[in-house]
Amino acid sequence: ELETWHGPFGDSSGGLYYVNSATGTTSYRDPRDDAQYIYDLQSSFLSNLEEVLAPAQEPDTPGRHWGGTAAPWRTAAGAQVLSLDEDSPARSCNSDGASRAIRRLATLREHSKVDHRSTLQHMKLTAD
Repeated sequence: ELETWHGPFGDSSGGLYYVNSATGTTSYRDPRDDAQYIYDLQSSFLSNLEEVLAPAQEPDTPGRHWGGTAAPWRTAAGAQVLSLDEDSPARSCNSDGASRAIRRLATLREHSKVDHRSTLQHMKLTAD
């Protein structure tokens, strides 16, 4: 919008004015002042919005709280595998990472034994 404004030009009394060649209007106010005000207002709004909005967080997915830092083992083809079986490849390793993996697998196995039928029955009764 500023591209169509030209000036400043001097009038007969020594004042400065600006001409908009698209609309044919004239103004004693510098149009850049309004554009700068709008830009400052928008910048301030965006800065405040960044402060107000919480940073993106990882989703609260099941199992996130189970802990452990061991990575799943990889197949020869490169696929990641997390196994709850007793004879998983992680059990055959002797490193500290492997022992963490074994503890994590034991924890996962215990959590997988939880009976969720009572929760589902409660949800069904509530829905009815």
